[in-house]
Amino acid sequence: MASTTANPYDIIPQPVLSQFVADQPPFRLDRSNARLAFAVPDDYPDLVGLTQFLAYFASFIGLAQTEAVAISELPSVEGSIVVELLGPDSDAHSQPNGNEGYDLSVDASHIRIRSRHIGGARHGLYTFAQMTDVSSDIAAGVVVDQPRFAWRGVLLDCCRSFMDIPFILSLLDILAYHKVNRLHWHLTEDQGWRIQIDRFPRLTEVGAWRYDPTVEGGQYGGYYTKDDIRAVVDKASLLGITIVPEIELPGHSLAALASYPELGCIDPETMQHRSYATGNLRGIYDDCYCAGQETTFEFLQAVIDEVIPLFPGDYFHFGGDEVTFRRWYSCPLCTKRMADHGFTTPQQLQSWFVSRMAGYISSKGKIPIGWDDIVAQGADDLPRNVTIQSWLGPHGVRTAVKSGLDVVVSPYTETYFDLPALPQNDPKDEGTAYHWSVHVPFDRVYNFDPCLADLTDDEQKHIIGVECCLWTERARQAVALRKLFPRILAFATKAWFPKPSDPARMAGSQEMDIDQSESAGLLAFDQFIGVVSKTHVPKRLVGRFGITDLRDGLTQGTRDLDWPGLECVVWTS
Repeated sequence: MASTTANPYDIIPQPVLSQFVADQPPFRLDRSNARLAFAVPDDYPDLVGLTQFLAYFASFIGLAQTEAVAISELPSVEGSIVVELLGPDSDAHSQPNGNEGYDLSVDASHIRIRSRHIGGARHGLYTFAQMTDVSSDIAAGVVVDQPRFAWRGVLLDCCRSFMDIPFILSLLDILAYHKVNRLHWHLTEDQGWRIQIDRFPRLTEVGAWRYDPTVEGGQYGGYYTKDDIRAVVDKASLLGITIVPEIELPGHSLAALASYPELGCIDPETMQHRSYATGNLRGIYDDCYCAGQETTFEFLQAVIDEVIPLFPGDYFHFGGDEVTFRRWYSCPLCTKRMADHGFTTPQQLQSWFVSRMAGYISSKGKIPIGWDDIVAQGADDLPRNVTIQSWLGPHGVRTAVKSGLDVVVSPYTETYFDLPALPQNDPKDEGTAYHWSVHVPFDRVYNFDPCLADLTDDEQKHIIGVECCLWTERARQAVALRKLFPRILAFATKAWFPKPSDPARMAGSQEMDIDQSESAGLLAFDQFIGVVSKTHVPKRLVGRFGITDLRDGLTQGTRDLDWPGLECVVWTS
C-alpha cells in the first residue's frame, strides 16, 4: 500500500484536501525548459487576461520561457504545467465560492491544475509556487481545495503612514501568494488625504501633508495620482485581488476640512466656519463634515464620482466610524437639520447622513460598505444592500445579520495587526506603550472563528468574509511587514480552511481519488507553528520575499523557537 502524506510542502493556507505519495516518481521542475500551457472552452471570454497572468506567473517562479501556449500547440505535456479551465457549467467545485476552487494533480510527466474559473487556477498555481519554493521535485499526488469565505481581505491604512507605490505593488504579490483576495485601501483620514481629486486640488495640495517635526522640512505626507491608482488596480486585477477604496465620512475628515474649511460645522460663538490643520496626533478628532449644509453632500458626491471609475470592483467603503457628535451638537446648521427631520439624537442624524451617502453609492452601481458603528442604534434605516464591516465585536455582527445585511468580520481583538502580539510595555515588544490596552497574540488569530455559534444557518450565510487590518499610527512603511507577519499566515489559514461540517470538505474528493478518512483536519496551533518556523519562514518569507524581521507578530512562546533565516536577535533591538 502506498505511503501517503497530507501536506508535506507545508502549504499556507492549508489545503482542504491533499495527498502525496512517496513511492512514485516525482515531477521534476526544469525551469530552463518547462512551459505553462492552457486549455479553455471555445467561448472563453478573456483569453488575453489568462495569458497575461500565466506569463506573469511564469516569471514569478523563474521559468525561462514565460509565454504560455495552448495545450494543442505542444507536441507533449511532458515537463509542463497545464492549466485547464472547465467553465461555469462544470460540476467541479459547484459549492459556494467554487469559482475559487481548484484541483491540482502531480505525476512524473506534468502538473495539471483544473478549475471552473481563472480565480481558482490562480490559487492552484500559487499552491504550486509554494511547493517549488521548498523543492524542485514535487511528489506525485493530488490537492482539492477551495475557500471557506469569498472575502479574505487586508486593510492597508496609507493615511497615518504613507506607503509608496513600489511597496504596495510588492504587497500585492505577497497577498496573492497567500490567497488573500481583497486589499481594502484606506485613502482618507484626519491625518492625510491620499488620492488625487481633480475637482478639488487642495485635497492633495493641503490635505496630503501634515506638520511633523521628526522629518526633514517638518512636512510629512504624500498622495497617489490617478495613474498611481491605475497601476495598483491593474496589478491587483492581474493577480485576482479586488481593491476596495475607502473614503471616510462623516468623521475622520480633518484633512479634507483643512483643505476646504467650508465643509465643516459652524462655530456657534463666531457663527463662522472654523479653521483647520491636517491632523498630526493619534486618536479621534471631534471635527467632521457638517451634516446641515447641502454643500457637504455636493462635495462628497463629486469626490465619489471621481473615485468610482478608478476602481472596477463591486464595493465602495464609506467608513462611518468614530463620530463624536460634539460639533453637530453645537452647530446651528446641524441642529436645524435635526429639527427639520424630527431627530432627537445625533445618532439619528448620522444614520440619515450615511444612509443618504450609501444610497448615492448604490445609485452608481457599487455596493456600499461601512463600519459597524453605523448599526449601533440598529440597521432599519440603512439601504438593504449595505454591507457592514464589524470591528467592535459580536453585537455589530448580530445586529447586521439579523437585519439581513452581509458582514465582513474584523474584530480588533483578533484582526488588528497594528496592535502588539505581547501585552503593552513588555520589554520584548521594544518597551513601547500602546494607546489601547489590547494585544493580539499569534495563537488568538489562529483560534479565531469568524462565525458566531449562536447564529442560525441562514444568518451565518450573511458572513461573507474576514479582514485583518493594518492601521499605521505606529507602522511606518519600514515596519509594516513585521506587523503583518507572521499573524497574517494564521489569518489567511482561518479565512480559507473550512469547518469540518462544510460541504467543501468533500468537494471533489471522490473524483480526484482522495480518501476522505485519511485527509487531515486543520492543524493544531503547535503543528501550525512548526510549519511556519521550519518551512514557510526560511523557504518563502526569507527566501522569496526577503522578510527577515517578525518581531511585532510573535508571542513569548513562539519567539523562543528556532526560526531559520531570520535576523539574529531580532526582538532585542
